[in-house]
Amino acid sequence: MTICYAPTFIGPYPKILTYSLQKEPFIHVDGDVHLPHWLDDSIESGALIAQNIEMGSQYYKNMMNDILRSDYRMPDFLHKALERDVILSYNAGFLGRNDLDFIQEYCRIAFQFIDDNGLRNFHSRNLSVNNNLLMTILKLK
Repeated sequence: MTICYAPTFIGPYPKILTYSLQKEPFIHVDGDVHLPHWLDDSIESGALIAQNIEMGSQYYKNMMNDILRSDYRMPDFLHKALERDVILSYNAGFLGRNDLDFIQEYCRIAFQFIDDNGLRNFHSRNLSVNNNLLMTILKLK
């Protein structure tokens, strides 16, 4: 397992960077997640696991509308997903497992969005778009 700390970066960047550096199956667990016992073997052997699926609230929709109004550069599939009335995402409180190719693709697209829009040091709730990327990429597969 590789652990990476990037204290100069704000938002999801360090977590995505950590995902991208993994070379074998992993589970990343945020510090604020409490697991009273380890995950069942059937979950642990899955291609991809995430904490839970979320159906966007108005708060979440407002966040995504801010992204659309900001005219950020993004892939068409993400733009279309953010325009929907109900936005689906995954809570990435814990994330990982066996499909490293998918996780690498997710990281590549997330980094591209962050880099294309100069968001590495930008503190904004809007950067939670990384969770939406995961859901929209999964829907494309």
